[in-house]
Amino acid sequence: MFKAIYFAVLLVFAINLAGCATHRTDIPTTHLFPEEIPLKVAIRFVPDTDKDSVPVSIYKKTGEKAFRTEYKEIKHGTKELFIGILTKMFSDVETSGKNCDSCDLEIIVQTISAKTDSRILSKESSSTDTQSLAYEKYVYTRYNTKESSHIKYRVSILSDENEIADFIIEGISESFGTMKLSEAIPRPNSSMYSYKKWYSLYIARAFNLAESKAVKNFLLEFKKLDSENNLFSKLVEKNEAPAKLTVETNFSDKSGIFPNQAIDAKETAEITFSVENNGQGKAFDTTLDISTEGGTPIEILGDRAVGNIPPGGKKAVRLQIRGGLDLQDGAAKVHIRAKEKRGYDSAETVLSIPTNAIRQPGIAIAGYEINDGNTGLARGNGNKTPENGETIALVVDMENSGEGEAVDVELAIATMSDGIDVKKGAVTLPRIRPGQTLPATLLFSIPRAYAGKAINLKLTASDARKGISKTGKSLTFSMQTRQPMLSYTHRITDQDDDGLENGDSGEIVIFPENNGALDARSVVLELRGEGISLLNSRVDIGRIAAHSTAAPQRFPFQLPRILDREMIDLELRMRQADFAEVVDTIPVPIHRVRPGLEITHRVTATSGSDFIEQGETADLFVDVRNTGQLTAEEVKLEILTTSDNTLQKGVKLNAKSREKVAIGRISAGGKSEPPQRFVIDVQQGADTGTIPVRFRITQKDFPALEREITMKINPSGPREIRLAENRQSPMATRGNARPFINIVSPGKQQTIRGDFADFNAFVNDDSGVSKVTLTVNGKEVGGLEKDAANPRKQKVTARIPLKIGANEILITAYDTGGISGAESVRVMREAVHADYGRRVALVIGNSAYSSAPLANPKNDAADMTHALEALGFEVIPGFDLNRQQMEESIRRFREKMTGVDVGLFFYAGHAIQYDGKNYLIPIGANRDMKEEEVAGSLIETDSILKKMTGAGNQINIMMLDACRKNPFRSWSRSAILLGLAPSKLRKGTNAIVSHATAPGETAEDGRGKNSPYTAALVENIKTTGIDIEDMLKSVRLQVLEKTGGNQEPREWSSLTGDFFFGGE
Repeated sequence: MFKAIYFAVLLVFAINLAGCATHRTDIPTTHLFPEEIPLKVAIRFVPDTDKDSVPVSIYKKTGEKAFRTEYKEIKHGTKELFIGILTKMFSDVETSGKNCDSCDLEIIVQTISAKTDSRILSKESSSTDTQSLAYEKYVYTRYNTKESSHIKYRVSILSDENEIADFIIEGISESFGTMKLSEAIPRPNSSMYSYKKWYSLYIARAFNLAESKAVKNFLLEFKKLDSENNLFSKLVEKNEAPAKLTVETNFSDKSGIFPNQAIDAKETAEITFSVENNGQGKAFDTTLDISTEGGTPIEILGDRAVGNIPPGGKKAVRLQIRGGLDLQDGAAKVHIRAKEKRGYDSAETVLSIPTNAIRQPGIAIAGYEINDGNTGLARGNGNKTPENGETIALVVDMENSGEGEAVDVELAIATMSDGIDVKKGAVTLPRIRPGQTLPATLLFSIPRAYAGKAINLKLTASDARKGISKTGKSLTFSMQTRQPMLSYTHRITDQDDDGLENGDSGEIVIFPENNGALDARSVVLELRGEGISLLNSRVDIGRIAAHSTAAPQRFPFQLPRILDREMIDLELRMRQADFAEVVDTIPVPIHRVRPGLEITHRVTATSGSDFIEQGETADLFVDVRNTGQLTAEEVKLEILTTSDNTLQKGVKLNAKSREKVAIGRISAGGKSEPPQRFVIDVQQGADTGTIPVRFRITQKDFPALEREITMKINPSGPREIRLAENRQSPMATRGNARPFINIVSPGKQQTIRGDFADFNAFVNDDSGVSKVTLTVNGKEVGGLEKDAANPRKQKVTARIPLKIGANEILITAYDTGGISGAESVRVMREAVHADYGRRVALVIGNSAYSSAPLANPKNDAADMTHALEALGFEVIPGFDLNRQQMEESIRRFREKMTGVDVGLFFYAGHAIQYDGKNYLIPIGANRDMKEEEVAGSLIETDSILKKMTGAGNQINIMMLDACRKNPFRSWSRSAILLGLAPSKLRKGTNAIVSHATAPGETAEDGRGKNSPYTAALVENIKTTGIDIEDMLKSVRLQVLEKTGGNQEPREWSSLTGDFFFGGE
């Protein structure tokens, strides 16, 4: 039969042909085939010639038509190739082309097409002159070319006019080379013609490569004839000489249970069968026919195919032999015959193998012992009781009470309690002799966090020979559970031991402890706090042994100078591996201090007096005093003037005087040294009386301050001109005093919240008041009301407008002689404008409670979101949030409040008061929770307000539509009351808290889309010209009306200014 070995060798031959670079492919002379195919083959070619030249198409330029020429040098190599290959393959090849009646096969090879293309890629030219009388010169051109060749054959294989195969094969090749053109150019008037001659060394090579590839494809097609039912294979077998087979055997049980050159019950051994062919012909498809005598319970396992064996060849097959459980003492006879496809079988061989019956072992678990000491792989305290965190070595005594050896006994943990980590779950004992007991060790680890009360496991043990012997045992070990108990003490120190103040540095010392019976591992201590700068906030402690204290952990810190809080809550977390973390709050009390910068002054006129007259220059000496308890840093003092150095009308800062002075550091209780000098010029036209002079004080970390002093300017004395012999009038002999002005209201530095202030003053003058003017911030105010009944004493009243911030009010009075007097007062107007910077709100509505669900909170939250967004708030909405989601929303809200002016929190849903504190109820809260679980399960409103006021924003607003009935009806302590507790606002929080109803009362959820409280809020919050406190009054009136007086909203406020939701 034509097998793969022929094809492999032929394929190597074809590859060798493909590598030839000459124009004619030669057949190697070495012997390529290990054996010949015993067939006589006749080969015939169509056309029957190798003399035809190969057509070559040459393309000179891209897009140019090719011209064809015949190259006699390039010939077909078809005959040479095929005859060479077939002569090596078959025992007899007839090449005459005549009919051969004695041939087994006839192979017809027809050349269908053959061609070669040469495409010119580039060229190089040169020329030489000649002495010839006929030709002037020769021109030589070298072309760089690309050659492409293609050849196609049709191959037919016949046997006795029966077609075995008919197929098409092709060969295609491409290569790069060169072509030369030689031209002879005749001389003028010469009778010779020019001629051209082409030379190529690469066209032939490309064609020969295509022929070789075609032969390779022929071999690929020829391989397909290698099938059992193919006529070609049958011809090969028919012509093969007879085979002569013999069989030899070799038995071995070296790898068996008992190496005794016998087969034991349940033992697996090995037999090697060697099949040799001593005949003249090949043995085809040889197999082993094996049987046992008398139904002996043994099995022969493995593939019994031997395959083809060449003459003189030998092949070995290795099979397993296995004894059955019922095998008896004696011998097993195995009959073997090698069978060949054509019937040239071997003689039968009989192999006799001794057999041994089983000697039954009896394995049992005789006992066990727990090792939890620190020996071997065990780790524990050695008290023989499993505890969490220990690694237990279970030592099991395995006994053989039978009469035979137990072989490869496997002891295993078949089942184990959930959560236990089995480290070594099985062990094998190679031999246990009868009456022998051997220990076997299993290993399991109890996780540190394991909380079970017992460990249940099942052991199984069995002989490796299935069905021989097996046993099992269930064990239960009582557990003793341990755990770490982390706690701590702490100490807070400051740099001067006089209590912590803003701007101080200090240290927090934590003393970690483990009061539990189990080591705490991978302990990490973290401190976090808002408003405090910790130099390090995390320490990896590692292990804290049971009942021990770790080394103190120090956390240096710095308090900001501008800290505006009386308490900092430090969050302490002690994390550990396997067990819950410890979370606590360390309160850090702060004594809040500030610099208190004020100014004092004294005036020295050029005349040496302490008052100034019109027309004088005076020195103004200013001291800046720090009346606060904190050092002021980088203090600067600036006298405030207009662009032309004017302080007041007719009063200017001298051109050589400094406007701004850098003072530097002023300790608490100290003052600037030396006094700061400013030179003041008072013109003759300056207003007399008390005039204000304003200063700006700047310092590091704190806002700039404006302070005002007053200077009294007296009129210059009248010049008396005496005229001879004339009587002077009384007015010329005595001075005329300026009008006296007494401002009753508003008072100096008074703070006013409204848009207007009522002005009241009295003006007195002995000669009579002729004119009074009133200006506010430099603009004259009309509509003064004066008492005209007494011209010497007049009462002046007016309704004056105020701007936000400082307002300068000046009243000036003139007597009948034209002398004027003036007085001024400064008042402050505080208000929060509707466009008050950035606004951020967190709005939450919880409706979907599993018990006591509510209809409207989600609607309330959605409508409040829309209303606030329309008023310029950046809103974080949340609907039906559980505890984790609420805490995350609050965390995001706190982050966004940094750097904003107004923070607002709105909540609609269930809430309760407990022990005087208010708690919001998240979705998913356990209705059956215990009262002591409140703080860890619900959200305290004070904690939210602390985060808001701690953010540094100027206005904080909390609105709670949450005073529904308590859903935890099982609670009975007096600490749980209806409704919510009143809000307690600390000083300086600048906050307002509004509840939907009065303390201790419940609020309605509402029959419509919204609750009565939220509906009133949404309606009134957009109103312009009404501040928040007046707006909430309107909400209260509307809710009372809607609920028939049953629900009365309340609010608690520490606001110091006005805030308008919808604009002033």
